[in-house]
Amino acid sequence: MRKILFFIVLNLFFGICAAEEISVYHLEEGASSHPATIKDISWLAGYWEGKGFGGKVVQLISPASGSQMMGAFQAQTSEGDTTMYQFYTFVEKDDTVVLRMKHFSSDFTGWEEKSDYAEFPLVSVEHHAVYFDRLSFVETQPGRMEAAVDFKNGGIQRFYYEKVPLPH
Repeated sequence: MRKILFFIVLNLFFGICAAEEISVYHLEEGASSHPATIKDISWLAGYWEGKGFGGKVVQLISPASGSQMMGAFQAQTSEGDTTMYQFYTFVEKDDTVVLRMKHFSSDFTGWEEKSDYAEFPLVSVEHHAVYFDRLSFVETQPGRMEAAVDFKNGGIQRFYYEKVPLPH
């Protein structure tokens, strides 16, 4: 019985460790975005805590309101100090969904000019997976999400989240 239990635990461990990392896609210049609506990405709504950038990361994504969802991201050091924020919206536009994002330092200094923002067109959407240009969100199992960002000069950064109840 112990041998059977040992092999079950061993297989689970190696199955988890061998899990493939999610893909990050690029929308080719001039290519059209995948057709989609906010409803296609509604599974993203919730409070997500995880690891990334060498510390703790938090995503808070609101349920859909009309044709939009809004979100906020916070990165913290391992000591709990905030290093940056992102505020963003998922917006229906021209029969697809676009992610629009603004970045802020911990002192709330904006990275983009006042009227500018980063925009990520949609490449593909699947059941519990959404792939924007250089940015992916995939629910790898119920209540667990991996996000990956392809920074133009810094390689791919991965974030691992768990959906948790809002703290009180």
